Amino acid sequence: MKKAIVMGLMLYQMKVKQHMKVLSKSSWKKILENVSLVNILQEKTF
Repeated sequence: MKKAIVMGLMLYQMKVKQHMKVLSKSSWKKILENVSLVNILQEKTF
């Protein structure tokens, strides 16, 4: 089980790195802003 989890995490990290290369810094800022907005909305609603 542990080996499978580690393999999954490694594959996930590789995918994230690939996406980071594809996305420009400006789009990353937009994504981070959207994430922070979602977090703020969730805190206010719940």
